[in-house]
Amino acid sequence: MIRTPMGRLAGMRRLITGCWLTVLVVGSGCSAATGELTTTTMAGTTGEDELASDVTAIKNLWRQYSDSWIEGVEAGYAYMAANNHPLEGCTAEDFRRALDFPDGYRDEVAVDEGSVERDDDWVIPGGAAGGTIPDGRIYVLTVVRTYSQPGSEPVDQTVDLHTVVGPDGDAHFFLVCAGG
Repeated sequence: MIRTPMGRLAGMRRLITGCWLTVLVVGSGCSAATGELTTTTMAGTTGEDELASDVTAIKNLWRQYSDSWIEGVEAGYAYMAANNHPLEGCTAEDFRRALDFPDGYRDEVAVDEGSVERDDDWVIPGGAAGGTIPDGRIYVLTVVRTYSQPGSEPVDQTVDLHTVVGPDGDAHFFLVCAGG
């Protein structure tokens, strides 16, 4: 893959002699007729299949995150603890102490599917696992986050964040907590 110094794809891949140029270690192939790159993973699936599966896992992770807040703040904290990357070591109580959201808090996260791209060299910037490159397939993605609490207008943010999909296909986010 072509990467910028910030670890993101350069945004444009260059077509050279009918095939996409890439730097990839595991079984790459290219159809001269279509110019499409296929990447075979160790499990025998194509890189396209793996990406589609991972995008689904990532979307489900964030959709369920959003849904957890509808059930209440305790459900939101519990979901955060259960789905945060294990290296962070955060509990629901850690999140409760760090965030202290009021009853009625809502947090909705919508993944921009087209923005999901690998970022295998990303290093966890802070928290208990700061300085570590997590195991799994690391993705950077853009999300639109809308959060609100009773008595105030919803706030929209567009942010880039990281999510990892492990060998078991489970996706995890990286949220820093006070006690982790």
